[in-house]
Amino acid sequence: MHSWKNIDYLKNGNPVQLKAYEAITELNILNDLKGYDPILVGTIPIAIDIEGSDLDIICEVYDFDDFERLIVKLFGDLDSFIVKRKIDKDEKNILVANFFFMDFEFEIYATSANIETFNGYRHMIIEDRIIKSLGEDFRKRVIELKMSGIKTEPAFTQLLGLSGNPYEALFNLNLDEYKCEE
Repeated sequence: MHSWKNIDYLKNGNPVQLKAYEAITELNILNDLKGYDPILVGTIPIAIDIEGSDLDIICEVYDFDDFERLIVKLFGDLDSFIVKRKIDKDEKNILVANFFFMDFEFEIYATSANIETFNGYRHMIIEDRIIKSLGEDFRKRVIELKMSGIKTEPAFTQLLGLSGNPYEALFNLNLDEYKCEE
């Protein structure tokens, strides 16, 4: 099984993935945030990004004041830096920080839950498996829909003929139908 915690896979990827690897390592963000179990998620890791796709990094955080101080110290001087805190529908704290570095928008998303339970992580794992199972033509069709303005999960559910809430529909898929070589 693929380990998403190590971004070395980006070094063997497409030009955007190579540039993302360079930006992430130059910024040293994964090392600087290693105490928060950071993982790169989203469309770039699974090569379904379009122009303007950001680099999403999820983190597991329990002391939000310390984390915010660290984020401001590390990235506060970067272009368009902003940090926001809120409470989600389950009354969990959330911190989101955005900034630009080397032509990428970075988004750090932190909450007090195991990162492998984050919806963004779970969706990426499911989408990666579907792409590996259904192949390059399917991946290209997802990108075409995204370029037409459709978000990622709705693009997948549309192509798979799934109905209802697209974010929930992906979680309810029988992944045994999407067998692939890891």
